Parts: sequence; C-alpha cells; structure tokens
Amino acid sequence: MLRCLIVVFALIAATATALAQAPARSPDSSDKTKKPPGNCTVSGRVISAAEGTPLRSARVGLIQANVRKHPLVYATTTDNDGRFQLKQVEAGRYDFYASHPGYLEQPYQAKGADNDEGAVLSLVRGQEVNDVMFRLIRSSVITGKVVDDTGEPMMNVNVSVLRKPSEEEREEEGPRGKKLEMTSVSAVPTDDRGEYRIFGLKPGEYFVKAVETGEPMFFYGRMEEGSDAMVLRELGSQYAPVFYPGVLQLDQAQAVTLSAGEEAHADVAMRRMKLVEVGGRVIGPDGSPPVRSFVRLSLAGVED
Repeated sequence: MLRCLIVVFALIAATATALAQAPARSPDSSDKTKKPPGNCTVSGRVISAAEGTPLRSARVGLIQANVRKHPLVYATTTDNDGRFQLKQVEAGRYDFYASHPGYLEQPYQAKGADNDEGAVLSLVRGQEVNDVMFRLIRSSVITGKVVDDTGEPMMNVNVSVLRKPSEEEREEEGPRGKKLEMTSVSAVPTDDRGEYRIFGLKPGEYFVKAVETGEPMFFYGRMEEGSDAMVLRELGSQYAPVFYPGVLQLDQAQAVTLSAGEEAHADVAMRRMKLVEVGGRVIGPDGSPPVRSFVRLSLAGVED
C-alpha cells in the first residue's frame, strides 16, 4: 500500500513539473489570422486641407477590397510630421482611408468632401507607393437645446439631422427613392440639460428634427431604468415631432447651412398638442397573422 502511494505522489509531482515548464499559450493564438508575407510598401502624409499643417496620430488603413469575410487589413498612425509608412503589404487591391478626430474620413483620391467612394489602390508584387497625400477636411457640428412649451429643458428627446439624399442613395431605395426628400444622417438623445451635439458632418445644408418618443432610450451607453421610465412609458409622448426652430412641416423648417469646420447652433422648441393614434391589423398572404411583424408610420418624403 505504501509503495502505491509513493508511485501516485511521484506521478503527480512529475505532471506538475511538466506543466510548470511548458510554455504559456494564448487561448486565442490559434484563431488569429496570419497575414501572408508581403513585399509592397505604401507611404505618404496626412495634412489639414485648410492650413496644410501635418496631422499627428491620424489613422491610416488598407482594407482588402471586395472581400467580406476576413479581409487583409494593414494600419498605422502618422508621426509628428504627419508621415506614415505601411510595410510588408501583400500585393492586391485595397480600399485606402485616412481619418483623424475632428476631420472627415477621407478615401484615397477622393474628390472633395461629398465623395465617399474614392479609388481602389492596386498593388503589384514588390511595388512601392511613396507619394500618397491625404488632405483632410474639418468636420462640422450642430449643437443646440430642446425645451418644452414652458421653456424647460427636455431630456431624452431624439434629435436627428436630415439632408437631401444623393442620387446613389435614391437608387438604393428603388422606386421609393424617387419620392424621398430627406434622409437622416445622424441622431442623438438630449442630455439632462436638454442639450445635444451632432458632429462629423460634411459641409452642406441640413434640417434638424426633434421627436419625443415617450419611450426610455439608450442614453450614452446605458438604458434609462427605474420608476421614471415606467411613468414615461405610461404617459407616452405629449409633443408632436417638430423641425427647427419649432414647426410641424418640413417645408416650413429653417435650414442650417454648414461650411467646413463650422459649429452651428440650433435650439428647438417642442409643441404640446393632442396626438392621434393609428391602428389596424396585419395579415399574411394566406390570411393568417404574420409573426413578429413591424408597422412604421413616418412623415412622407422623410427617411428617419
């Protein structure tokens, strides 16, 4: 019996020693996609379009074009002189971008702020591209405050900025796109002071829309909770959706025109009024009610 116990303890000690000496292995190491060894180099600079000054810590990236699943990605940041260099890049076709906080993201060889597409960078084996220049345009901002009919700030009002859709966006919408007057660019909720700030906008003409949903909203990453949320849900919305500065119809709204880097202010006054409800029934082709159907009512010509 004593000999058996000695053998067992010896085996345990040997196993523990072997585990302690084994090299540590990351649990995700087998899942990481290894890039093939490339021999292309891409370098250049990122500067401000207005001042021509170098932009430090701008992000520059090559993303393999037309590959939806696990595309090759090469990325770096610029130095104090706005310079960057991407080494050991595999030959191929890449979407090429540069970005920096406070500026509009710019695709490679984009023509102005309205061009979101840019050009694809094609690299052949051993190629060096050394003269890339990104001239980033400062993004614009719309800020403001939403108040009720007594001048009190309103929290958790959904504020969106709208603009006229491009021809490409109209085509994507199909037959409905021909009637589309406005499309939503971005939206945020108002904070506890009734204030909002929408950034990253291109130069152009925008319309501001404010909607009190009567429902709890995700507010800066957290869901509104507690008794106040239940009371809000019970009350529902008492205010009609309005456009800046506080009108009910889009054709009465005041446009906000932004130049590059401009910060415009647009306060909105909500209007309390009696709202109507629209009800009905949804049925499938065979007459039975469809599962998890969704019904939406939106203002004609406006895509939220």
